[in-house]
Amino acid sequence: MATLHEIAHSLLARRKGLLAADESEGTNGKRFEKLGIPRSAEMRRKWRELLLSADGIEEGLSGVILFDETMRQNTAVCHSRRCSRRKESPSASK
Repeated sequence: MATLHEIAHSLLARRKGLLAADESEGTNGKRFEKLGIPRSAEMRRKWRELLLSADGIEEGLSGVILFDETMRQNTAVCHSRRCSRRKESPSASK
């Protein structure tokens, strides 16, 4: 198991950063309202899924700060918390 020091070091990796995807419902709702997007849990899920499933995103991220609601949501493709993009990735079988 990694130590706290090792985890902190990996989060500060060169050429990588943290994605703050932890907007509250209120903050997210204001952004959506300006754009004419319905304020709903489903639209917030779609927005986060768009951010987190962008091709190559893992190359520039060392971590993601998530909003509490996100931890209880599923993606459109995966309907359980055990489902991950790794299962879909060709390199996952290596």
